[in-house]
Amino acid sequence: MKEKNKNPKSTKLTFIFILLMVILAILQIVFANQEANAGRTLQRLEQEIAHLETENKLLEITIASQGSLESLKEKAEKLGFNQGQSILNLSKQKEVVLNFQR
Repeated sequence: MKEKNKNPKSTKLTFIFILLMVILAILQIVFANQEANAGRTLQRLEQEIAHLETENKLLEITIASQGSLESLKEKAEKLGFNQGQSILNLSKQKEVVLNFQR
């Protein structure tokens, strides 16, 4: 009869080594999958940031154009405001206040 050259301890170590390699391979796949998902999420967020920055610039331009002096003047005229007829100079009154404080 033929005898087996391997002892049970060697077979057990081989099985444990193979099992460990399989577990490490599965962990590698899991981590690679998580990293790929994180990369896709990061790319989507970067695209969203770029879109929002563009939208903000457009809104800033719109606000600036609507807030210009000419635009404000037109809106005031539409609401019934008109340019004042007289100008009041307060420079002399300022001197009175300064003299009063002394």
